[in-house]
Amino acid sequence: MPSITKNLKTFVWYFVKQCKWHFFAMACFRICFVLDNLVLPYTFELLFQRLMELGDDRAGSWIKFRWLLLALLSVVVLIDIFFRLFDYVKISTIPIFEANIRTWIVRYLQGHSYAFFTEHFSGGLVKRVNDLTDGISQIIMIGISSFLPTFCTMLIGVLSFACIQPAFGAVLMIWLVLHATTYLFFSKKCNDCAALHAEKGSILSGSIVDGFANILSIKLFSRKNQEIEHLAAPQAAEKEAHEKALRTIMYLHFIISGLSISFMGIGLILSMIHYWQIGKLTLPQVSYIFYAGSNICNLVWVSVADFPDFIEEIGYCRQAFKLLQEKHAITDLPNACTLNCKSGTIEFKEVCFSYVPGSPIFENQNISIASGEKVGLVGLSGSGKTTFVHLLLRFFDINKGVITIDGQSIATVTQESLRAAISLIPQNTPLFHNSILENIRYGYKDATDSEVIASAKKARCHDFIMDLPEGYHTLVGELGSKLSGGQRQRIAIARAILKNAPILILDEATSALDAVTETEIQESLSAAMIGKTAIIIAHKLTVLSSMDRILVFEQGKVVAQGPHNVLVTTSPLYALMCKLQFAGVHLLQ
Repeated sequence: MPSITKNLKTFVWYFVKQCKWHFFAMACFRICFVLDNLVLPYTFELLFQRLMELGDDRAGSWIKFRWLLLALLSVVVLIDIFFRLFDYVKISTIPIFEANIRTWIVRYLQGHSYAFFTEHFSGGLVKRVNDLTDGISQIIMIGISSFLPTFCTMLIGVLSFACIQPAFGAVLMIWLVLHATTYLFFSKKCNDCAALHAEKGSILSGSIVDGFANILSIKLFSRKNQEIEHLAAPQAAEKEAHEKALRTIMYLHFIISGLSISFMGIGLILSMIHYWQIGKLTLPQVSYIFYAGSNICNLVWVSVADFPDFIEEIGYCRQAFKLLQEKHAITDLPNACTLNCKSGTIEFKEVCFSYVPGSPIFENQNISIASGEKVGLVGLSGSGKTTFVHLLLRFFDINKGVITIDGQSIATVTQESLRAAISLIPQNTPLFHNSILENIRYGYKDATDSEVIASAKKARCHDFIMDLPEGYHTLVGELGSKLSGGQRQRIAIARAILKNAPILILDEATSALDAVTETEIQESLSAAMIGKTAIIIAHKLTVLSSMDRILVFEQGKVVAQGPHNVLVTTSPLYALMCKLQFAGVHLLQ
């Protein structure tokens, strides 16, 4: 686990220090609130004092006040300049800051194993990525834009009030201490409520996304009302958590209101009247204290209004950050080297593996596949065919034994180089919401358009692509939803052909194709397999009849192996499967 995910503070600081001078500049510009809330009232106090000194002699007052008026105008202009500079630095900082965080999170999540993504809702993952990215940005901006100027204004306000009369500074200081104590008292409770709300919101979002992802099933089985009912429980939990969070904030607002009314409303005004009556306070000073005190109150209430959002964002961030504290199940060794795959020889040596402890799939499994050999895998559902492929791709780590490619243990090479040496054409082929051209080019990012088209022709998908309105530039929709299953599968085949890896794995690669197209594709795949080690999982045993060797799996063991014509006479299980399939009964899954 990276050191920056030790805790949320460390994670935030890692990205803040990359833009620290930008944030420092924003903080300096935002402190102009001090000018707005205290310096302006002070200039008005001076102006008021000069007006009182004039008495009835008001002739030429503009000339007498020109420097004071110029100073007042300068302060107003300076405040506006600071605000504009703050906006400029914010525009040039926050988008980059958020992009850096989002990119890091996505890259870290992509490092998780395949199993991780089968155990998490994709919608929930996306929500947490956005919660953490936006939340960190919001926390920092609330701190800089609201809390920092409020703190500075309060601090200077206490000093300026104390200079006029120590009692005023004492009143303001007591109010601030009680104010801060109230925040600290409620912060933990608010934080916990916000974290709970974030957790329930993430569960609710995952349920909604799961429904949208399975919209075809919902419509086919007319289960719209049932899905709404399924949302009732997570939605009720989210509603209860949200209400609890808002109720806590309401109590905070109530206490802050009482403090503001009692100290700033009653205490300060009574003190001003008292000291003015005994002659220890001038009218210009009354004007300053009233004006500045009102500004401080307004500024504090802005902070109070921002506090719930601040706490809520912290809660969201803490909840989302838990995702980054989950260690990668499959990792490269510190000294992992690049796989040097040329011949594509594969060996399983005494391999033991189980998804769940106590329920082994493979026990001391030994399998050898020679360079350039074409091997078929058959067996009933759960016999270990897909597990064999997943272990070869290192989607899971084995419990014992070793798997090698060209004599190199796949546990000692980088995952990237391992999977670069293998082309897999799965049964279900989701595509990126991009053009057909880019989906095929995903197999080899530096391929030219002509190379992409050549691969498409080999996969027998060029003709249907050219019949589309925008040809190769046609967008395929989310997960390729605008294309048929057969079209998606042919594009996946074209992508694998373009990748041209030494090892080719076909997992029911032609299952979604019609008989004519399947025959054509088989011819192309036969050509594509020349010089490659090929592993084919197929339900249709006729597809495997031309394989050099077929491995028959049963309960995690290879119970028979050999060419088709030999297995028909030597393997009772294989013979039974052939008999049932040719009779029209398909037991293989």
